[in-house]
Amino acid sequence: MRQHASAGGFTLVLTQARTVCQRPWTRRVELPAAKGNSVSLTCIVAREYDAPLGLKSIE
Repeated sequence: MRQHASAGGFTLVLTQARTVCQRPWTRRVELPAAKGNSVSLTCIVAREYDAPLGLKSIE
């Protein structure tokens, strides 16, 4: 598998299946913790765009 950077996202080249173009995004979340405290986390997700018809997008 190879990665190629592009404007606004990146492309994964899957040698046995297909090329996947994904855009990464982040979201900061607060989760409850013990004794009324909270924990801050950053979630990183890469969602596929322009998936071929009939195939589920990769995320």
